[in-house]
Amino acid sequence: MKGALHLIIVLLIPVGLALGAFQLAQYGWDQVAEYQSPFTGALPSGKEGQPLVALRALTARIQRV
Repeated sequence: MKGALHLIIVLLIPVGLALGAFQLAQYGWDQVAEYQSPFTGALPSGKEGQPLVALRALTARIQRV
């Protein structure tokens, strides 16, 4: 009888640890999936500026062709 109780306890400990690990992993994933990023909205409009030098050179090459 004492051996059977010992076996039950030894088997319940890993099951309890596995359930706890599963719940912790699920909680962690829920935090990732429900995260609201401040960068997912529309960007504010900026003032228009001059094109980059490389873009200016590419545009000049295209116009020559």
